[in-house]
Amino acid sequence: MQSVRKVKSGGGTPSFGLPAQIIVSGAGIANGTYTKTSSAGVNTDTPIPGTFNYLLAAGIFYITSPGNTNFNGDYLGNDWVLASGNDPATIFSENASTDANNVPTTGWSPSITITAA
Repeated sequence: MQSVRKVKSGGGTPSFGLPAQIIVSGAGIANGTYTKTSSAGVNTDTPIPGTFNYLLAAGIFYITSPGNTNFNGDYLGNDWVLASGNDPATIFSENASTDANNVPTTGWSPSITITAA
């Protein structure tokens, strides 16, 4: 008898939507609880409509959704980015997901852990 394995459709990067707060660990000094906002952080542009920032410590560290950039041109915003608000920005981790509707929980490079608060 031949066994059949079903593959669930809609695969991809595990995520959990866009919670009001997320917790980042494994990122050294960028660890902490980030709060979702549609306002600019330190050295970040005001988010393009439909995009947003997650900020930690009044924007000293931030996570941007795809479609955002920072005004110093340190990154172009085609993916998810965890960066500092310094000039130039220090990029702590990136995720290639282009889904701005879901915070990716795996696939960050270098590896970090993101959970809903």
